Amino acid sequence: MRRALLLTLLALAVAAGCSGNGGGYDDDDDDAATTPTATPTPVDVAFCYVIWGSTSAGGVVTEYYVDFPAAAWATGGAVVIDDVDYWAELAQYDSSGSVLFSMVSTAGTIASVSAVGLDAGDTVAFDDDDAQSFTDYARGFTGMAGEGTFTGVWSDPATPLFSTAGKTPGAGTIAVVAVSGTASAPSVIGDAYAYGQCYEISSFGKRGRR
Repeated sequence: MRRALLLTLLALAVAAGCSGNGGGYDDDDDDAATTPTATPTPVDVAFCYVIWGSTSAGGVVTEYYVDFPAAAWATGGAVVIDDVDYWAELAQYDSSGSVLFSMVSTAGTIASVSAVGLDAGDTVAFDDDDAQSFTDYARGFTGMAGEGTFTGVWSDPATPLFSTAGKTPGAGTIAVVAVSGTASAPSVIGDAYAYGQCYEISSFGKRGRR
Protein backbone atom coordinates (compact mmCIF):
# COMPACT_ATOMS: atom_id res chain seq x y z
CA MET A 1 0.00 0.00 0.00
CA ARG A 2 2.76 2.41 0.97
CA ARG A 3 4.67 1.58 -2.22
CA ALA A 4 1.58 2.17 -4.35
CA LEU A 5 1.04 5.53 -2.65
CA LEU A 6 4.63 6.60 -3.28
CA LEU A 7 4.40 5.61 -6.94
CA THR A 8 1.16 7.58 -7.26
CA LEU A 9 2.73 10.66 -5.68
CA LEU A 10 5.80 10.35 -7.91
CA ALA A 11 3.59 10.09 -11.00
CA LEU A 12 1.72 13.24 -9.97
CA ALA A 13 5.02 15.13 -9.41
CA VAL A 14 6.33 14.18 -12.84
CA ALA A 15 3.07 15.23 -14.45
CA ALA A 16 3.19 18.59 -12.68
CA GLY A 17 6.75 19.14 -13.83
CA CYS A 18 5.90 18.41 -17.42
CA SER A 19 2.94 20.78 -17.37
CA GLY A 20 5.18 23.53 -16.00
CA ASN A 21 7.40 23.16 -19.05
CA GLY A 22 4.52 23.36 -21.44
CA GLY A 23 4.07 19.60 -21.50
CA GLY A 24 7.36 18.92 -23.28
CA TYR A 25 11.07 18.47 -22.69
CA ASP A 26 13.09 21.67 -22.20
CA ASP A 27 16.83 21.72 -21.73
CA ASP A 28 16.76 25.50 -21.08
CA ASP A 29 18.99 26.16 -24.14
CA ASP A 30 16.25 28.22 -25.79
CA ASP A 31 15.34 30.25 -22.70
CA ALA A 32 17.73 32.99 -23.83
CA ALA A 33 18.80 34.17 -27.26
CA THR A 34 22.20 32.88 -28.35
CA THR A 35 24.68 35.68 -29.14
CA PRO A 36 27.24 34.67 -31.77
CA THR A 37 30.88 35.24 -30.82
CA ALA A 38 32.45 38.07 -32.82
CA THR A 39 35.50 37.11 -34.84
CA PRO A 40 38.22 39.79 -34.78
CA THR A 41 38.93 41.24 -38.21
CA PRO A 42 42.68 41.24 -38.93
CA VAL A 43 44.28 44.46 -40.15
CA ASP A 44 45.69 43.96 -43.63
CA VAL A 45 48.58 46.40 -43.78
CA ALA A 46 49.69 47.63 -47.18
CA PHE A 47 52.79 49.69 -46.37
CA CYS A 48 55.28 50.13 -43.55
CA TYR A 49 57.63 53.00 -42.80
CA VAL A 50 60.55 53.77 -40.52
CA ILE A 51 61.19 57.37 -39.50
CA TRP A 52 64.02 59.13 -37.71
CA GLY A 53 63.69 62.63 -36.22
CA SER A 54 65.77 65.37 -34.64
CA THR A 55 64.89 68.76 -33.20
CA SER A 56 66.95 71.94 -33.22
CA ALA A 57 66.75 75.58 -32.13
CA GLY A 58 63.36 77.23 -32.50
CA GLY A 59 61.48 73.95 -32.58
CA VAL A 60 62.66 72.98 -36.07
CA VAL A 61 62.16 69.29 -36.79
CA THR A 62 64.23 67.37 -39.36
CA GLU A 63 63.09 63.91 -40.41
CA TYR A 64 64.23 61.12 -42.65
CA TYR A 65 61.88 58.31 -43.52
CA VAL A 66 61.54 55.34 -45.82
CA ASP A 67 58.16 53.92 -46.82
CA PHE A 68 57.91 50.58 -48.66
CA PRO A 69 55.23 47.99 -49.43
CA ALA A 70 54.72 45.64 -46.50
CA ALA A 71 55.79 42.69 -48.64
CA ALA A 72 59.23 44.23 -49.12
CA TRP A 73 59.83 44.34 -45.38
CA ALA A 74 58.52 40.81 -44.91
CA THR A 75 60.63 39.41 -47.77
CA GLY A 76 63.76 41.30 -46.71
CA GLY A 77 66.88 42.24 -48.66
CA ALA A 78 67.82 45.23 -50.78
CA VAL A 79 65.22 47.78 -51.88
CA VAL A 80 65.42 49.99 -54.97
CA ILE A 81 63.95 53.48 -54.54
CA ASP A 82 61.57 54.57 -57.30
CA ASP A 83 59.48 57.32 -55.63
CA VAL A 84 56.32 55.43 -56.62
CA ASP A 85 56.02 52.45 -54.31
CA TYR A 86 59.43 52.72 -52.66
CA TRP A 87 59.98 56.09 -51.03
CA ALA A 88 62.73 57.85 -49.18
CA GLU A 89 62.37 61.44 -48.00
CA LEU A 90 64.40 64.05 -46.15
CA ALA A 91 62.18 66.80 -44.78
CA GLN A 92 62.22 69.70 -42.36
CA TYR A 93 59.40 71.57 -40.60
CA ASP A 94 59.29 74.72 -38.50
CA SER A 95 57.67 74.87 -35.07
CA SER A 96 54.23 75.44 -36.63
CA GLY A 97 54.55 72.39 -38.90
CA SER A 98 55.13 74.35 -42.10
CA VAL A 99 57.46 72.65 -44.58
CA LEU A 100 60.93 74.21 -44.88
CA PHE A 101 62.06 71.60 -47.37
CA SER A 102 60.84 68.24 -48.58
CA MET A 103 63.46 66.37 -50.59
CA VAL A 104 62.68 63.05 -52.24
CA SER A 105 64.89 60.42 -53.75
CA THR A 106 63.91 59.07 -57.16
CA ALA A 107 66.66 56.46 -57.43
CA GLY A 108 69.12 54.56 -55.29
CA THR A 109 69.31 51.30 -53.39
CA ILE A 110 68.73 50.63 -49.70
CA ALA A 111 71.16 47.90 -48.70
CA SER A 112 68.91 45.86 -46.44
CA VAL A 113 65.50 45.87 -44.77
CA SER A 114 63.83 43.04 -42.87
CA ALA A 115 60.93 42.24 -40.58
CA VAL A 116 59.95 38.96 -38.91
CA GLY A 117 56.30 39.97 -39.29
CA LEU A 118 54.01 42.95 -39.82
CA ASP A 119 52.14 43.04 -36.52
CA ALA A 120 52.80 45.40 -33.64
CA GLY A 121 55.75 44.09 -31.65
CA ASP A 122 57.35 42.21 -34.55
CA THR A 123 61.05 42.91 -35.03
CA VAL A 124 62.11 45.22 -37.87
CA ALA A 125 65.55 46.28 -39.08
CA PHE A 126 67.01 48.74 -41.59
CA ASP A 127 70.62 49.05 -42.71
CA ASP A 128 71.97 51.30 -45.46
CA ASP A 129 75.68 51.80 -46.02
CA ASP A 130 75.45 54.50 -48.66
CA ALA A 131 73.87 57.96 -48.92
CA GLN A 132 71.06 58.68 -51.37
CA SER A 133 70.57 61.81 -53.50
CA PHE A 134 67.53 63.96 -52.67
CA THR A 135 65.79 66.85 -54.45
CA ASP A 136 63.12 69.32 -53.38
CA TYR A 137 61.59 70.08 -56.77
CA ALA A 138 59.31 72.81 -55.43
CA ARG A 139 62.03 74.78 -53.61
CA GLY A 140 65.15 73.87 -55.56
CA PHE A 141 67.08 72.28 -52.69
CA THR A 142 69.19 69.14 -52.98
CA GLY A 143 70.79 66.91 -50.41
CA MET A 144 72.67 63.71 -49.65
CA ALA A 145 71.59 61.50 -46.76
CA GLY A 146 70.52 58.02 -45.79
CA GLU A 147 73.45 56.07 -44.43
CA GLY A 148 72.42 54.55 -41.11
CA THR A 149 70.54 51.86 -39.23
CA PHE A 150 67.36 51.09 -37.33
CA THR A 151 66.48 48.21 -35.03
CA GLY A 152 63.24 47.92 -33.11
CA VAL A 153 59.70 46.62 -33.39
CA TRP A 154 56.64 47.80 -35.29
CA SER A 155 54.48 50.21 -33.32
CA ASP A 156 50.73 49.75 -32.94
CA PRO A 157 49.05 50.48 -36.31
CA ALA A 158 46.13 52.07 -34.43
CA THR A 159 48.29 54.95 -33.18
CA PRO A 160 48.40 58.19 -35.23
CA LEU A 161 50.55 58.02 -38.34
CA PHE A 162 53.69 60.16 -38.45
CA SER A 163 53.28 61.09 -34.80
CA THR A 164 55.39 59.94 -31.87
CA ALA A 165 52.21 59.45 -29.80
CA GLY A 166 51.96 55.88 -28.59
CA LYS A 167 54.97 54.70 -30.57
CA THR A 168 57.46 52.07 -29.44
CA PRO A 169 60.92 53.67 -29.67
CA GLY A 170 63.59 52.00 -31.76
CA ALA A 171 67.33 52.60 -31.99
CA GLY A 172 69.43 53.99 -34.81
CA THR A 173 70.37 57.16 -36.66
CA ILE A 174 70.71 58.48 -40.21
CA ALA A 175 73.65 60.58 -41.45
CA VAL A 176 73.07 63.74 -43.47
CA VAL A 177 76.02 64.43 -45.77
CA ALA A 178 74.94 67.79 -47.17
CA VAL A 179 72.02 70.03 -48.11
CA SER A 180 72.22 72.85 -50.63
CA GLY A 181 71.47 76.55 -50.73
CA THR A 182 69.94 78.23 -47.71
CA ALA A 183 68.73 74.92 -46.28
CA SER A 184 70.51 73.48 -43.26
CA ALA A 185 70.17 70.21 -41.39
CA PRO A 186 71.82 68.38 -38.51
CA SER A 187 74.57 65.95 -39.49
CA VAL A 188 72.74 63.11 -37.72
CA ILE A 189 68.99 62.47 -37.54
CA GLY A 190 67.34 60.17 -35.02
CA ASP A 191 68.56 61.46 -31.66
CA ALA A 192 65.05 62.68 -30.79
CA TYR A 193 63.07 59.66 -31.97
CA ALA A 194 63.05 56.67 -34.30
CA TYR A 195 60.19 54.22 -34.80
CA GLY A 196 58.45 52.04 -37.36
CA GLN A 197 54.79 51.50 -38.19
CA CYS A 198 52.64 49.64 -40.72
CA TYR A 199 49.37 51.01 -42.06
CA GLU A 200 46.50 50.64 -44.49
CA ILE A 201 46.17 53.26 -47.21
CA SER A 202 42.49 53.70 -46.31
CA SER A 203 43.43 54.65 -42.75
CA PHE A 204 45.56 57.53 -44.00
CA GLY A 205 43.86 58.69 -47.18
CA LYS A 206 47.11 58.98 -49.11
CA ARG A 207 50.58 57.60 -48.74
CA GLY A 208 53.45 59.51 -47.25
CA ARG A 209 53.80 62.59 -45.14
CA ARG A 210 54.15 65.02 -48.06
